[in-house]
Amino acid sequence: MMSKAPIALINRENTRTVLSLADQFVISGTRFITSWMIARYCGAEQLGYYALGFSVLILIDLILQAFVSAPYTIFSQRITSNRSKRYTGNSLVQSGFVGVIGISAFMAIGCFAFLAESNDLANVMFVLAVSVPFCVVREFARRHCFATEQVGLALGFDSLFAVCQLGLMYLLLENQHLNSVTAHGAGGLACAVALSVWLFACRGQIELSLYRWKVNVRKHWRFGRWVFVSQTMNQLNWNIVQWIIAFWLSTEATGVFTGCLTIAFLSNPFVLGIANMIYPRLAGVQTAQGSQAMHRLAVQATVAIGVVMVAFTLVLLFAGQYVCDFLFSDPAYANAGLLPAILAAAVSCLAITMPFDGCLWAEHRTALSSAASALGVGVTAIAVLALVHWGTTAAAIGLLIGCAIESSARVVFFIRSRRFSIQSSRILVLAS
Repeated sequence: MMSKAPIALINRENTRTVLSLADQFVISGTRFITSWMIARYCGAEQLGYYALGFSVLILIDLILQAFVSAPYTIFSQRITSNRSKRYTGNSLVQSGFVGVIGISAFMAIGCFAFLAESNDLANVMFVLAVSVPFCVVREFARRHCFATEQVGLALGFDSLFAVCQLGLMYLLLENQHLNSVTAHGAGGLACAVALSVWLFACRGQIELSLYRWKVNVRKHWRFGRWVFVSQTMNQLNWNIVQWIIAFWLSTEATGVFTGCLTIAFLSNPFVLGIANMIYPRLAGVQTAQGSQAMHRLAVQATVAIGVVMVAFTLVLLFAGQYVCDFLFSDPAYANAGLLPAILAAAVSCLAITMPFDGCLWAEHRTALSSAASALGVGVTAIAVLALVHWGTTAAAIGLLIGCAIESSARVVFFIRSRRFSIQSSRILVLAS
């Protein structure tokens, strides 16, 4: 009999979970090292240009996630093997269309930057216009691996991507050609190499086809429109605080907040690694065993995530200042104090209720997920504006309040969904 201990999910899927966490460590580590190399050897200005390009790339990735990857993760669990190849090929074509949207966006921004005589920014955007199709399709390839539980393959080609990108950046650095433009170019080339490996490995699982293309696009649109709103709101939840601090306090205060937020995001490899596994797993359990089994799995996963995130927050509560002093030599961080722990608590609020959000996705109640995210962003904006006059730590408390409200809304929606599922099951039993 399966154990009902809080860590039942990890015990049952031990190998896949470890591989998923390792994969997320590879991705997060590659991003961290890339930013560190640009900041250390190219300067803050080049890092700024790199970050501006990457911020647009994140928006394109949100479009892919909402309208292609997330629906594919859910609906692929319910499609027979005979149609699976066509559906994967169809979704791959849709990811290509998202890449075309990316090309248009980067070309438009690049032309605007060129007319504004910001040549460095224009060059970054033009390079990304070439790179974005490979980046987008590679990201879909990762999601396909997790949706089909081929986590080892995902780890393999993500490791190849990391080696290629960091290796190319090292060669550029040795030849004194490393900058924001060449760094994004190296990333695009690394994506193309990794993507070619995935296409070869999964060639038997893909049948490029426009069969039922319009039906699938409409289905993805109905599902993804609220996912897009939800994920955009989640992204804004962090960005809006930085802009408010910059406006009301100073750029230096924004830098301190961002540095401490980076420390709080050290939990991302764990959180995102679990997310890569739990969303498709919840959808699969809901299809195979019903909503009640899915809800039980979500509660178990929530407890397991909660134990880790609470421990992480407690570590930063006592050692946050020491971590700041170790990573940053800037005197501006000398009085960070509780800031890293407060931000870690905010991250924990959303991470702990992530499985409940996955249940809403699996039950096609993405509008409720979006409503929770929008509520969180609204509360964050109001709370931060009210508290920012007392400093960066007070603004972080406002962010924590917003995240706690969003997390509470997820719990409420999950409980309502669970009660509805139980009532439906009782009606079916009585009817039979």
